[in-house]
Amino acid sequence: MALGVCWLEATAVAWGHGDEHEVIEKLSERIKASPESARLPLDRAGLYARHGEFALALEDLKKAEALDASLDAVRALRARILWKMGKPADARGLQETHLQKHPEDDQVRFDYSDTLAAIGEVNAALRELDTLVARNEHPSPDVVARRIELTELLGADGTAQALDWLSDFLKSHPLPVFEESALRFEIKLGKFSEALQRMDRMIAGSARPASLLVRKAELLESQQMTAPAKETALAAAAALDRLPDALRMADPSRVLRSRIEKILSPPNP
Repeated sequence: MALGVCWLEATAVAWGHGDEHEVIEKLSERIKASPESARLPLDRAGLYARHGEFALALEDLKKAEALDASLDAVRALRARILWKMGKPADARGLQETHLQKHPEDDQVRFDYSDTLAAIGEVNAALRELDTLVARNEHPSPDVVARRIELTELLGADGTAQALDWLSDFLKSHPLPVFEESALRFEIKLGKFSEALQRMDRMIAGSARPASLLVRKAELLESQQMTAPAKETALAAAAALDRLPDALRMADPSRVLRSRIEKILSPPNP
């Protein structure tokens, strides 16, 4: 199962688009017409769970399990529901059993990492996320973001550890959204030289670098590097001037202009 595609989402797709309550009604009719089908109550359980109707979902899972005890998806969905109900300890055993049988199930492994984090086993959660990152050529952004988030929570050194892990990850997976995260960590840790170097790389790779240039100018100004700050602000203004008319006159560009003017304005006497 691909990460991000689970019973709570996939069931609605399988039964068509539209109002999900209508889909539930259709499923209910099918369940009455085909009471021997285990898959139908399983699908309805997924929709109930999606809407937070956990008691109804669990009842349908019991029906599906009674009809076909071999349906591993019942266990996976029950674990997810228990986690959403605030019962991670109850979800844990189900997830571990499922992963012993289906170690390739990325969605359940991701849920399992959340379970471990919820019960305070953060390092174990990180190991599960590392497994997901290592075995996927293109790791899910959700996995990477969660890996960063949990690492940052590891006490006083968490931010530094998150930056170290992310810097290593970006060497083989240069994703702009996570360059932003690394930049945030560098600024938070006072690594201004590294932050400026990262900004330069991001600017070089951007088709519209005006916003990044303004941020760089502001960072330079915060470090009392007045001349480079003004030079960068001028480069930002030039980048704005190169934008198409519609973008140049839009509100975001106007805001950038005011930030540039603030940097270029002479200091108050």
